[in-house]
Amino acid sequence: MSEKNDFALVPRPPGAVEKAAPGAKRILSGIVADTLALAKKEPYGKPTLTVLVGGDASTIEAFQTMIKYIVNEECDLRFIQFLTETELIRAVEDQPFDLIVVYLWGVYWSTWGGGFVARAVEVLARLKAQYRKPIFAQQGMDLREQFEGTGVTFNLWPDIQTLQDVFGVCPRAPIPPLENLGEATHAAQTRTGKP
Repeated sequence: MSEKNDFALVPRPPGAVEKAAPGAKRILSGIVADTLALAKKEPYGKPTLTVLVGGDASTIEAFQTMIKYIVNEECDLRFIQFLTETELIRAVEDQPFDLIVVYLWGVYWSTWGGGFVARAVEVLARLKAQYRKPIFAQQGMDLREQFEGTGVTFNLWPDIQTLQDVFGVCPRAPIPPLENLGEATHAAQTRTGKP
């Protein structure tokens, strides 16, 4: 063998590593990665939907009931409750989330009294602009004008259809009939006397 043959069968020690060309390295690493992925392949679980829910106890319960009904077991749900503006800000900074649902009157905003609505609109609009996640706000008085142009979905009453409309964050099966949910929501509201 007078000419150089890169493919000659030459005995090598068992610990020797052969140098591969750049293209071959890329192909080989892809093959190894695919093989490892197949070996460790686990069945995919349901996606987890993280919802920040604010308000008093009864409205938080009503929102959770509606969301469970809408999702219809297509997602695993993780609810994080907040009762104050500070808790809301901390929650959005501490972990990823998919949706904020809030009953305005049930949250203690840093400005209270007559100015709580302006503060709630300011905070929620800022969060919507910063995180670009759906935000659903509800209050028993008409605040649509105050929320106009903020990107925050506002509704006067906890309405299942409006909440469904902001729910583009989780694939879901067809929504079951609404009759059962209306009863659960009405029962939660009746216990507290709040809309």
